[in-house]
Amino acid sequence: MSSGNELDIQRKIVSAVKYFFTCEKYHFNFREEQIVTNEPGNGGQTHNAEDFGRKPYDAAIYVPNTIVLFFEVKERKKTGAIHKYKEEQSKQMLLLAANNVDIRYIYNTWVFGYMNQPSVNDVLEKAHVRNAADMKALIKILSPIHPAMTLENYLIGATSQESQRLATVLDSKANLIDVFKSMPLMILANLDPENAKIIIDYAPSGALKLMKELFTLPIEDREKKLKEYSGNKNEKELRAMADAIFDMKNEWIKEKKISLRI
Repeated sequence: MSSGNELDIQRKIVSAVKYFFTCEKYHFNFREEQIVTNEPGNGGQTHNAEDFGRKPYDAAIYVPNTIVLFFEVKERKKTGAIHKYKEEQSKQMLLLAANNVDIRYIYNTWVFGYMNQPSVNDVLEKAHVRNAADMKALIKILSPIHPAMTLENYLIGATSQESQRLATVLDSKANLIDVFKSMPLMILANLDPENAKIIIDYAPSGALKLMKELFTLPIEDREKKLKEYSGNKNEKELRAMADAIFDMKNEWIKEKKISLRI
């Protein structure tokens, strides 16, 4: 998170998303304490898709049995300029999107001032959401014209989708949200549910260690690692999970893209 009003925008967006899922208007009716958020804070983000130590978003929001949302928060200035917009960051978000990790840019269209504090309804209507491919350093149009959409419309559309693989993972263990560093996030987004079960059984730190160990393991050491699972009561599941991650690494080396195993 950079300087300026971005932290304030982020807080308002997280509050507005919680409101969306807790108020009667949208018919979800969750309790606020059911919604889990993760906000890395200043210095906690990465612009490197292969990072195992830092996270590629400003805010992650998990709603049980529903969805996991990822946002990169930016401040839109009066001129339309996007504060601290970086092409390098946008390219990494495009790479993440190509690997089933949907992180959206979100920014304000209201002007900041002591007497201009938007309500949660204002934020739902006046925060705009864009794909990384459609984001620009200068955005002059304030109407939510395609490719931008209001936060409210984005949430309505996102929750109507049938497949929410990451939400399914977190439904088993919500505190795994802390594992959502850059590359681990891609791995979890692409593992099929059966292979993900092994990772879910670990504490967050153990799950992160396991994914990093397998993804970064030299090819010549893979067979030795698989043999270590011999005699384990979960040998079949461990081998299948390791092979799936090895396959992902092979695809990543070739194309910087992870193949989805279904």
